[in-house]
Amino acid sequence: MRFYEFSTLKPIKPLSPAQYAIAAKKRQVDQAKVAFKREKDAQKRKREQEAHWKKLRKSG
Repeated sequence: MRFYEFSTLKPIKPLSPAQYAIAAKKRQVDQAKVAFKREKDAQKRKREQEAHWKKLRKSG
């Protein structure tokens, strides 16, 4: 890359209280979605593991 191709960092203005509240709510929604997916995956793995062990006990 050439030196002139580097973009300069622009200063980030502080958010107003209303903008900050909206940003916080969006962050909470994103975190809740991640937590929901994580919990759903954990329950699915547990169900699959229990089915696997149940199958092993029947065949053994």
